[in-house]
Amino acid sequence: MIGQRTLSFEAFRQRSRQARAREFAVPSPRAACRVSSFDVFDTLITRVWFQPTDLFLAIGRELKERGLFDGSEAEWQAIRIGAERRCAVRRGKNEATLDNIYADIALECGWTPEQEHLAKILELNAEFRALRPIAQAVERLRAHRSQIPQTILLSDTYFSATVLRHMLSRCGIDCSDEHLFCSSSHDATKREGRLFDIVAKRLGAQRSEIMHIGDNALSDVLKPRQLGVEAALFMDAEPSRYEKDVYAAKSGSVLAKSAIAGCARTARLRENLSDAHLRTIWETSANVAGPLLTGFVLWTLIEARQKGSSTLYYLARDGQILQRIAEALVKWLQWPIECRYLMASRKALFLPSLASDPENAVARILERNESADVAATSALLGFDIEAETRGREIRNTRAALTTRELLESCRPRILTDARQQKEALRRYLIQEGFNKPAATPMLVDIGWHGNLQLHLSRTIENDAEMQTAADAMSGLYFGLAGRPPRIADRMATFAPFKRWLNASLLETFCSADHGTVVGYAIDPNSGKVSAQLAAEKNESVLQWGLGTQQRGIMAFVEDLTSGHTAASFDAVELMEELRASSLRSLKRLVLSPSPAEASCYGAVKHAVDAGHSESAEIAPAYTMSQAARTLIYGARDRAGLWAEGSLTRRASTEIERQALLSLWSLRRTAVELSKMALGVGQSAK
Repeated sequence: MIGQRTLSFEAFRQRSRQARAREFAVPSPRAACRVSSFDVFDTLITRVWFQPTDLFLAIGRELKERGLFDGSEAEWQAIRIGAERRCAVRRGKNEATLDNIYADIALECGWTPEQEHLAKILELNAEFRALRPIAQAVERLRAHRSQIPQTILLSDTYFSATVLRHMLSRCGIDCSDEHLFCSSSHDATKREGRLFDIVAKRLGAQRSEIMHIGDNALSDVLKPRQLGVEAALFMDAEPSRYEKDVYAAKSGSVLAKSAIAGCARTARLRENLSDAHLRTIWETSANVAGPLLTGFVLWTLIEARQKGSSTLYYLARDGQILQRIAEALVKWLQWPIECRYLMASRKALFLPSLASDPENAVARILERNESADVAATSALLGFDIEAETRGREIRNTRAALTTRELLESCRPRILTDARQQKEALRRYLIQEGFNKPAATPMLVDIGWHGNLQLHLSRTIENDAEMQTAADAMSGLYFGLAGRPPRIADRMATFAPFKRWLNASLLETFCSADHGTVVGYAIDPNSGKVSAQLAAEKNESVLQWGLGTQQRGIMAFVEDLTSGHTAASFDAVELMEELRASSLRSLKRLVLSPSPAEASCYGAVKHAVDAGHSESAEIAPAYTMSQAARTLIYGARDRAGLWAEGSLTRRASTEIERQALLSLWSLRRTAVELSKMALGVGQSAK
């Protein structure tokens, strides 16, 4: 509790100082400026931890595994922080050195010199592993090198200049030509001002000829300005609203929360995109989509491990990025699980499933929600049912045939195509390992009704060669709005299907770079089966910025798996923290998007039927009348519509945005309460 209060007080003091320092925006170099000075930590480089001292929790766990410490991670953190403070006091409140700190700890823990050295090396290795560059500051440093006679680096740190240069080099920052002033080497700090005096004297410059940039309001702005040094606050490395929320959660593992928030931050800061649209995609991918999909994929791996399955099939197209994440996590965890990408779609699996029950083929087509739409039904089946009927010279006294009549007329064509596609699909599944002895395939999909698993089950359930797979096959889903009764007991979900869970937005996070799978083709020469695509490239989403999204998502995964050791976490504990925190972030994005988020993601066009015959924006920009109609009657246009995004795109001011979202929230709450009351009333009857 004392530590928490101290941290809260320090955070309050930093915010107060920031409020005073914010007026000092980063200036362009003045003509009189001879020396450009940059802070190092949280300006040029940062860590994959939300709080730097949280690194000590992971070190505590590693020391315990090596038999060097028998307390808890939190106890080691307290010992490490306490030793640093004591050493600083001995040096007159200046920065201690790492050697000082570990010599103090060695006395407290009774270590031999060899143990002291090993513990220090473990911390240094963890630091090296955790460091990442901040792209914007690095670019600014490079620009200043070409504009100002001399650039230097300043840091209040217990690391030596040699170690600090190595850290910067590992982050891709060559500072071999820069003077590097470390408080531990000069027995002076920025926060009390003497380090700036040492710089001026060493370089023969006046204080007014120095321009300093750093992230700490006191030591990087207020103190140097008191001394006459031009200084500006670097604010781009400040945590985002999502990162703050992850770490601020009252429950959960501090180690896991800090790692998740820290990796979301380092991934966000990894690139400095000048295009506002692409920057929004990058930041959302690093902060929301990356942690969310990583948590989901980690859950699928844990499920497979617990149930003894060695193969996971991530279904196209949502599974493309999921399978990439899975491969990275499996390598990190060193689990013997194969992660395959199975080319599939509602359309590609539905048609083959009709061959297993030809008598009910038409009835099953008509069961689908979009079956009343002739164009959508034609797209689903892969041919124009009206043209096919006309080609058969079907006579009818009425001007138009019903969809049922058109389907009955086309039954021979439907069943022929279904049988051909069933055979092609069967061979494809064998090619992908479904006929292996004791096969227990687990399908992974975002959701939302489990129809792909149902269609696949119907296709192979009476196939002798794949009977084992058919009996053991199960499905893992992000969420389900409903479960087909015949396979309901073989389905599991990562998250409950909440009213705010926007399916279109989640599917956008999982967009693939290729077109939808429309069927399967057997090569007559090799016998190899390949998926047939509606298009080789998913041009619309690629032009929108899919490449940036996928790189942003994988940046989070890479920072998690390369910046942290798998041994630092309990996999289930990490997954649970990822699930809880990322669902909160998703909810915040859905219910209260920023104007940039709403404009960027709302403009994505999403298919509205299984055959992908029509698409529409997730959150079309509303007119005033459309906004009013939505607030009165609800968002009844179609499933997957992101009403909050549309209302935000409608708003021209922040006040208007807040007002529209508040009214919409009140309306949805009222509707939910009405439904609950109605349900109680009906059950009472």
